[in-house]
Order: sequence, then structure tokens, then C-alpha cells
Amino acid sequence: MFPYLINIKSSNANFDAAIDELLKQISTIENVVRVVFFAEIANNEVYSQRLAICKEKIGEKFLFCIIAQKPLSAGVSVECEVAFLKTHQFDSLQQRKVENVNYFVAKKDGQKSVFSTINSENLSLSVQEQSDNVFGRLLKILEQESMPIDSIVRQWNYIEHITDVDAGGQRYQQFNDARSSFYAKADWFQGYPAATGIGVGSGGVIVEVNAVQGAELKPIDNALQVPAHKYSDAVLKSGNEKKATSPKFERAKLQDNKWLYISGTAAIRGEKNVDLSAADMQTQITLENINDLLQSADMTMANVVALRVYVKRSSDFFAVKQVVDKLLPNSMAIYSLSDVCRPELLVEIEGIAQK
Repeated sequence: MFPYLINIKSSNANFDAAIDELLKQISTIENVVRVVFFAEIANNEVYSQRLAICKEKIGEKFLFCIIAQKPLSAGVSVECEVAFLKTHQFDSLQQRKVENVNYFVAKKDGQKSVFSTINSENLSLSVQEQSDNVFGRLLKILEQESMPIDSIVRQWNYIEHITDVDAGGQRYQQFNDARSSFYAKADWFQGYPAATGIGVGSGGVIVEVNAVQGAELKPIDNALQVPAHKYSDAVLKSGNEKKATSPKFERAKLQDNKWLYISGTAAIRGEKNVDLSAADMQTQITLENINDLLQSADMTMANVVALRVYVKRSSDFFAVKQVVDKLLPNSMAIYSLSDVCRPELLVEIEGIAQK
């Protein structure tokens, strides 16, 4: 089972009204399992208010999260990515709960998929503490479904002010250390998940997970880049005396030899940033990296069906979009304003490809 995606946009400047507009359109889509809302949210006080608005309007209809990233398409105030299953993909689809966390379970022909979205419960805690809490609740979900940790095939990790350094060290590194500790409970014989680690303006730590049991899974590497989980100390930044752990993800993950989850990809060769200060040139290098991944999975750029393009500076949007449109003209894409995990990186791109 692999969720299909559709993007919906609202130009309404009022958040409450924008959500109503989006939910009206979402209500026409069957078997929605997750909705990701992208909106500019300046601080955690406003974030908590808007989260409460969404909780009241959505209830337990589907999983959702709010990602504090400004949509970059002209005139758009809130954009959302809707993940849904088609009826032929499952024999059963149920929403379940453990310790006040909702998740979906889909089953068909001996294959079982879990879809979860976990928000930080306390935004005042450190990133390390928030991450430990989120992973602890994710473990409860997997345990309830008798699924191992290494059944996680795709993970999205959103970290507030990702490159900042506080008392616990660099915030992204704090998250990576918590993830490494959580993942150490599994063997990962089929490789780590595909993943994205990206910055948000507020909202603490948010983790979305797709897990699957009974599927054929294959990690896909890129000849141009060192696997992220093999990064050396030279590129890891703890911000304190604690030894840094590497980001535990694969460059891509192939499911059932049909669907490819492309991890967040940037202008990195080997394990170091490419020395390019122009966003369009970084985008070109990033897409070359993605093309190499696709070739390793016996695919081409024509197989890419969906993208998220994270842009650090709004002034770079049109230059970045021009490069993406030239190489991937038929791909559905969300563009958002967000910080990337290294200060020098201006663009990060993730995607989904289908044979």
C-alpha cells in the first residue's frame, strides 16, 4: 500500500477561513489518511492557537499536522498535501489509537501499513526531550501493531529552527542523537528509512511515519553522495562535547519494486556541500543527485510524480522553480520557505517516483 497525493491551495488570508475552504475540498476525497498543512506561523503561541483550530474542525477524521513553512506559490496563504488510499489498495482501513495518538492501519494480501503523525506535546522542552517523547509514542504505536521499528519505510522530521545551537547543542544534531538511540533497538537489515529532516519556524518537533510489513524493500544509494548514515565527524556538528551521531536514513527506499521514496536531497557531493552560492545552481546539482538515484532504481525523471521543494530564501523561488520545471515539468510540487539542515544549503528537494 502506497498513498496517493494531491495538493490543494487557499488564497484566503484568514487562517480559519482558509482551513474551512481546504476542508471542503478534502471532504470530496475518499480514504484520506493524512493531511499536511503548510502555513507561515511566526511563533509557538500562534502555532498552538492554529493547531487548536484544526483539531476542533478536523477531530479524528484523518491525521494532520501543521508545518510552519510559508507556501511560495503566488497568492497562496495555506497549502496542503493530502495523502489518500484508493479502494482497491486495501481490504481493511482502520483508525486506531494508543496513548491519545491516532494512526491508520491498512491491510491487503498479507501486507500491513501504518500511517502516523506525532506532534510534540510540550514545545518548551529541548529538541532532545521533544524527540525522545515523540519516538516513545511512535514505539507504542508499533508495539500495539506488533511491528518492528525497522518496518518504518518513510519518515518526515520537522525541527523548529533546525540549525540553531542552544544549551543542548545544535538542534538538528539533538534530533539525530534521539533518532539514533531509537533506531538502535532494531537491526535494519533492509536499510534505514527514506527521510527528510527540515526546518520549521515553530511547532517544535513533528514526525510523520509510513511503516510497512510484508513488502519488498530495498535501499537505494546514489553514486554521487556518501550515504548520510555513514557521514564522518568532519561534517557532523554537535555544538557541545558530546560525540555526534550520523543522520540515520537512506538516500531513497524502493517499495515492491514500484514506488520510490526519494529522501530530502541537496547540493552535497560525497559528504560535503558543493561550493555554489546560487540557488539555481544548487538546484541543478540536487536534481542531478536525484537523477542518479532514479537510475539506480531503474527509473528516470519521467517517473517522478510528486515533489516538495524547500527553499531557504523567498527571493530564490522563481530561479529554483525554473530549474525544476525544466527538468521535471509534469511533477506535482509544493514549494515552501524553510531552513535546511546546513547553513550553506539553499534548497532541498524530496519526491516520490512510480514505475
